[in-house]
Amino acid sequence: MKNYRHLFVPLVMSLLLLTACGGGTDTEPSENGEAPTPAETTPPTTPSPSPTPEASTEDDEATAGNTYKAPDDAFEISFPEGYAKQPRANGLTFVSSDSGFGGEVIYFEAEEELSENELEELFKDRYNSALDEVTWQNSELQPDGSVRIDWRGRNVEGEDLDAVSYIEQHGQTIYILNIYGINEAYDVYLEDANIIVGSYKVKTN
Repeated sequence: MKNYRHLFVPLVMSLLLLTACGGGTDTEPSENGEAPTPAETTPPTTPSPSPTPEASTEDDEATAGNTYKAPDDAFEISFPEGYAKQPRANGLTFVSSDSGFGGEVIYFEAEEELSENELEELFKDRYNSALDEVTWQNSELQPDGSVRIDWRGRNVEGEDLDAVSYIEQHGQTIYILNIYGINEAYDVYLEDANIIVGSYKVKTN
C-alpha cells in the first residue's frame, strides 16, 4: 500500500487540537465537489486557530445558515444550531457551542484504488500514530460503500474522544468524516450526530 502519512497525520493532529478550544456560533458544512489538485492536498503542519464566529461568517462566503459547502465542491455537510467551524485547504473542523462534541471532514488524493480492508487499515494506522490510547471497537461496511469505524482515544491535549468515523474513496479521492464526544460519551450527542451524518455528502464522480 502507498504511504499517505504526509497527507494525513499533520492534518489530523491539527484538527484534533482545535477541539480543545471550541467555538460558540451557528455554522454548518455541506457540499459535493471534485477532487483537489495535488498541491491542495498537502495540509498545513501547524495547528489552525479554533473556529470562531468571525471565521465562520467571514472566511467562507459559501456558508449559509447551518449548511457548509466546500469552495471546491468536494463535500457538503450541515449542523444543528450553535456549531462553529473552521474551513481548511482540504477539509473542515467543527465543534459544538459547549465544546463537548466536534469533528472534521478530511479529503486527500490517493494514487491507487483501495479495498474496504485497505481503507480501514490506512485509517487505523494513521490514527494509531496521531492519538494516544486508541481502542478500536466495531467496523462495518455501510450501504453507501463507506466504512464506519467506532473507536475511542486521547488526543495530544489529553482529551478523551468517543468517536465514529467514516472513510470512503471515490475515484482518486479519499474522504474521512470524524465525529466525536470530547470528554463526553458520543451517545450524549446522538441527535446532533444523526443530523451531521445524515446531511454529509461527497462528490462521487
